[in-house]
Amino acid sequence: MSTYSIIEYVDEKSIRGDLAREFHGIINDYNDGQISAEDKEALVEEILQAYQASELAKDEVMWRWAVNAASLVTSL
Repeated sequence: MSTYSIIEYVDEKSIRGDLAREFHGIINDYNDGQISAEDKEALVEEILQAYQASELAKDEVMWRWAVNAASLVTSL
């Protein structure tokens, strides 16, 4: 997975689009030096926890995408 795999969904009107916008914002804030690596990881974890707690997390394909995207963001 690459950052393109996140960016390509930013304009999508779906939960994947919502997640992509959140992750993209975190990437931008981190790259701009506005947040630390620890903050980045904490934000990603919060997003995943909120998503997992929702009924939407029952979609296995979507959950896998979210976890992969989160892993990518934290590895940057």
